[in-house]
Amino acid sequence: VNGYYFNLGSGRPLSGQVQSGWYAQRFSDYIGDTGFAWNLDRSASIGRCVFHTPRNQFLTVLRTGATRKIDGVNRARGDDELVMYTSHYDSSTGTNNAGVEVLVEMSRPALVLPSPAMALGTVVQIRDQRGNTHLPFDHVVLSASGTSRALLLDRIQLGDEIGISQEISNCAAAPQVNWT
Repeated sequence: VNGYYFNLGSGRPLSGQVQSGWYAQRFSDYIGDTGFAWNLDRSASIGRCVFHTPRNQFLTVLRTGATRKIDGVNRARGDDELVMYTSHYDSSTGTNNAGVEVLVEMSRPALVLPSPAMALGTVVQIRDQRGNTHLPFDHVVLSASGTSRALLLDRIQLGDEIGISQEISNCAAAPQVNWT
């Protein structure tokens, strides 16, 4: 449920969205109200002020234990960034050929799971300097440019199992909500 507002031209929510368990778009940091949500235990909650601590948004390569911060979800990839795309973004990433894109088949939705919990997936394709990767259902694409590209290429191999941990923190003055 999108409890905020959306861009009338594109139809994209202006703030965060969780859809069918997938954290499809990050909430804007320090936004006043984040909206209505059904939790995994089927209880309902209404979020308040939240923020995304950068160190709490990352992927882990289980084979080596190497980690890398995820800079964004379902938005345009900037210079020297790692952005995660889901099928909720579009039919493809829309990126240029200046990076690497890693296609990961997920065993569950890439939802809000604070570390040490993680959504697990398997690397099924590595596309170096080939952008605009197709976004199949139940997959994510890890798209990196600049030094993030080099780090991703150095740390991930075809067949690797990876984990994705994402956390939403409550602002200090806001009611404490368990976003898992």
